Amino acid sequence: MEAERQAITSDHRHKSLRNALLDKKVLGFAFIYFCVVMGSYTFGFWLPQMIKSFGDMSNLQIGIAIAVVNLFAVIAMIYWTRRSDARQERLGHFAIAVIVASAAFGVCAVTLSKPAIAMVALTFAAMGIFSALPTFWALPTSFLTGVGAAAGIALINSIDDLAGYLGPFIMGYLKDMTGSYGTGLMIVSGLLAGGAASLLVLARRRNRIVATEHLVQSSGHGVLLGCGALGDRGPARRGTGAQVRDCPVPGVGSWARLSRVPVAGSGRSSCSPTTAERSPRAASRRTGGRLVPAQPSGHT
Repeated sequence: MEAERQAITSDHRHKSLRNALLDKKVLGFAFIYFCVVMGSYTFGFWLPQMIKSFGDMSNLQIGIAIAVVNLFAVIAMIYWTRRSDARQERLGHFAIAVIVASAAFGVCAVTLSKPAIAMVALTFAAMGIFSALPTFWALPTSFLTGVGAAAGIALINSIDDLAGYLGPFIMGYLKDMTGSYGTGLMIVSGLLAGGAASLLVLARRRNRIVATEHLVQSSGHGVLLGCGALGDRGPARRGTGAQVRDCPVPGVGSWARLSRVPVAGSGRSSCSPTTAERSPRAASRRTGGRLVPAQPSGHT
């Protein structure tokens, strides 16, 4: 019996680990981290060569230019991470930093023939990349929970080696093929934009799940007033037999589009009128979408 129990436990752990590694959130964050790290390594390895291609410069001048670019990047990184900590906001700060880096790499790709503009663009790219990297690691821990969180974070971190190899290699290969850094910079710009878009998709999906769970969990303790005709946001959206409403969800900060969320033990939608909600005693107070205990109707 003990051996059988241990075998079942071991099999369960293997399945949990496999499910964690194949989780959409884990794969999404792995892709986001890959994009950012690829941009970071590409920038770090090829910055001296790109600056050298701007004109006839000595090694000392190239070194000074690199130092100036990195100085601005360090200042931006310290300011941006402190701002994120002060406001306790991660997603927006990371997304903005990645978008700035993406735009800067794109501008640099089309202005390589204008060294002054290209240098400014590279400076902003460095500021965006180095501000995004430290902000990133506050995000997976807020999205990933449970036993699989450690395995998921380990997988995300392992992407560093792959991106660190592919980034400089692809840039060098394209430089040899085309004779310019423009194509490689555009690819890095596109990857960073894709990473920012993936993060927004993950955030939207999490908000939708949190909204659904909040309504389902709270339905056992009360009814949600303020949905549809009971709220202050306009009439309910009704269809033939459809029970779809726009319901304010406390703590989410946006209106969640929900369809037929089951109420525990009732078989009804969490936004559809219940017996308690239709009764005068339960609907006597309008709370603008807050959860209030359902008053007993006096019927069994």
